[in-house]
Amino acid sequence: MGSTASTAFDYNAQLMNDTKAQSIERPSAVEVKGEGKPRIDGVVPNAKDDVLWKLSDEKVTTLYELIAKNAETFADKPQLGHREVLAENKWGDFKFLTYAEAFGIGKNLGAGLTTLGLEAKSNVGIFAPNRVEWVVAQIGCYSQSMAVVSLYATLGNDAVEYITNHAELQTIFTSKANLPTLLAVLDKVSHTSTDGKLKNIVVFPENGVKASEEDIKTCGAGGVTLHDYDAIIAAGEEAKAEVVAPSPDDFAFIMYTSGTTGNPKGVLLSHRNVMATLSVSETRIKLAENARHLSYLPLAHIFETIVQFSLYKKGGACGFFTGSIKNLTSDLQALEPTVFAGVPRVFDKIYKKVMAGVEDAPCLKSWYFHRAYAGISEAVRNGGVRDDTYDTKVFIPLRAKLGLGKCTIILTGAAPCPPYLMEFLKVAIGAAVCQGYGLTETAAAAAIMYPDDTTTGQNGPPVPCNEIKLVDVPEMEYLNTDKPYSRGEIWIRGDNIFVGYYKNPEATAECLTDDGWFKTGDIGRWNPNGTLSIIDRKKNIFKLSQGEYIAAEKIEAVYSKSSIVGQIFVYGNSFKSFVLAVVVPDALQVLAFMKEHKFWTAEGEAENKVASPEFLAEYAKVFKANEAAINKHVHAQLKLQEKALKGFEKVRGIVVEGRLDAMLAGFTEANACTTPTFKLRRPFLLRRYVVELKALYAKLGEAPTADEHWAGEETAKKEEEKSA
Repeated sequence: MGSTASTAFDYNAQLMNDTKAQSIERPSAVEVKGEGKPRIDGVVPNAKDDVLWKLSDEKVTTLYELIAKNAETFADKPQLGHREVLAENKWGDFKFLTYAEAFGIGKNLGAGLTTLGLEAKSNVGIFAPNRVEWVVAQIGCYSQSMAVVSLYATLGNDAVEYITNHAELQTIFTSKANLPTLLAVLDKVSHTSTDGKLKNIVVFPENGVKASEEDIKTCGAGGVTLHDYDAIIAAGEEAKAEVVAPSPDDFAFIMYTSGTTGNPKGVLLSHRNVMATLSVSETRIKLAENARHLSYLPLAHIFETIVQFSLYKKGGACGFFTGSIKNLTSDLQALEPTVFAGVPRVFDKIYKKVMAGVEDAPCLKSWYFHRAYAGISEAVRNGGVRDDTYDTKVFIPLRAKLGLGKCTIILTGAAPCPPYLMEFLKVAIGAAVCQGYGLTETAAAAAIMYPDDTTTGQNGPPVPCNEIKLVDVPEMEYLNTDKPYSRGEIWIRGDNIFVGYYKNPEATAECLTDDGWFKTGDIGRWNPNGTLSIIDRKKNIFKLSQGEYIAAEKIEAVYSKSSIVGQIFVYGNSFKSFVLAVVVPDALQVLAFMKEHKFWTAEGEAENKVASPEFLAEYAKVFKANEAAINKHVHAQLKLQEKALKGFEKVRGIVVEGRLDAMLAGFTEANACTTPTFKLRRPFLLRRYVVELKALYAKLGEAPTADEHWAGEETAKKEEEKSA
């Protein structure tokens, strides 16, 4: 199958040579000009009958019915866990609520909500990081047919204000840490369908610390009552309100997509939608009955929600992280999960950390690691037997150090995971790696890999509850008739497809057809084995002045293969003949470069505690003082990746960013440059860097002129004037 070195192996050739079909064209489909025939899963039995999967258990058609069934079936098994606080920044073991306990508390909480005046079909907000009480509040809402509206814990005031008003939230659960954000917008969260305002804020317990008298007074002055979480449970237990179970077509969620442009859109997901995905998840996600999962990806995102409910279907235990990604390894070591869900950016950090350690190791140890890696890679690519010696000496100790010694399956989604990174996870962790493709609008799933698939760079065939077809995008030269493989915009139809966007019929009509197809805006390719690969994004293309089309994400993916790249944003427009990029280089590699050239002379905290406030301040200062040299070094490293690019796709010049957060990232949620799942928010990135990009175009011979319109320029000017 080629070289054992991962950098030399041709993953695409392996994928193209695999012809064992995992999907089939739907036999009953009628050919439509400009559209490929819909494809369905070709592995599960119902595919041959040309019937999309319906709910496998007619007695369990809603999330509430699933929760109630689990409480009976797995009554005494641990379900929801948190780590006890021993002292500041010191954590103990995980302590769990059982399924029966969580269900009982949840029902009382739901009854407590009725004492606040809430009725069935009300929208209830949850604004907190992942925690046990998040899920209990969810159970409470479903026990009274209420829909959960999730707010990201890191959203800014504007988005919190917008969602609270748009979803007409009368009641919001929140953490004590997020309470100030709500208090800051109290005078702005009014809506017309009630008597005018948010009425109730319920504060989750925080290590015994409750809301202050000042907070209570602030809320009261704004016409809002601040409630204690435990008091609402006690009120519900006393009230003994009857359960009001939802129907399959009632809304389970209004999930606001963080959005790469404009205000977030509220995705309406019914119980039927979510249960459709859960009914087929077991065909791909093979979980043991005693599975354990560490929850750290936002519960306000559908990916984490589906992972958790898939776990609960099997009676597994979910432990919640301690609230900081910096403690992730410690949390993993404490829980030892059997299933690990993540996004490529998280896995890339693990990869780079491991590989940096290998390169810093003594020569003999580094040589042996690479030898072991090459040997296991060969077995992984061919579905062969792993070498016990390599595992015993290299990879089993590595897994234990990462807290993934008992992990049997890794789930990756939200963005395409590069083949080399998927292979690293298989080799190092020894687990099955399943990549999935889906959106909030598809209740997380559309296509998911089978766990025994040895190829990479694809997302598996359609899940059994939906069908997928590719539709021509001629302006990008993607056609369903392309040879040797069909390409086009991905359209999806099935029971998992969302109902529409909340109070936004225009946006709904743009992406949902009358006959139920959801137009994703993603560009896909059918591979010879019937799997789906995501190769482009319809919205993220632009035309250069010479008429060539540019796909920004494709170029970013090529340059991201360089280890010097932490984050990258490629930009160009129709007034210019070439593209530029803003690069956040890998901080540890830049630090090594600084030391090598004697730029870095710091001592103490700034030297020894990477990512500490002292380090970040010193790093930004040294970076700015030596920006030209760092820019030249980073650009030289990028050029090593350019063989895969056409001339007009190559980045002519770069802006480098040295202002980092505690996660060593420059594009963050806090500065509005990324979504919570690390997707780039391009309009906001342009707004942030428009001045530097215009100056760079001028320096490279294509100075902007007065008649050119640059989105974000006015905002950038105002911010510049404000800071001056």
